[in-house]
Amino acid sequence: MKSQLASRASQRSKKSNAYVDETLFGSKKTGAAATGANVISVEELRRIRKNTEKNNQQDAVIISASDLARIKDTTVIKTNEQRIKEKKLLDEQKEAAMAKSKARKTKMVEMDTMRAQKVKPEEW
Repeated sequence: MKSQLASRASQRSKKSNAYVDETLFGSKKTGAAATGANVISVEELRRIRKNTEKNNQQDAVIISASDLARIKDTTVIKTNEQRIKEKKLLDEQKEAAMAKSKARKTKMVEMDTMRAQKVKPEEW
């Protein structure tokens, strides 16, 4: 039993010269260098915050790169023409659904009148 434990320990401590393809793990660039964002010093960030608070400016905010990426991903910019086309399409779909429901309603009314003609009112 003791020899098995010793051999396992020696197997773990052996170094292998195996080749690992580093491209499998993605780019080495991280942080601001990968996103193309500007990097500012802590002193400059403090100066910007101080000036913003001192002048009581409400139009400045500091957000993280991940928040900016999330905002960009969820934002869709549409032209006025695109909005008009989408509205027309939605209106057409709504009208089609209304036409179907009106057709069902008129059919039900017709069936009700036919039933009323076949069945005498006293039998109800």
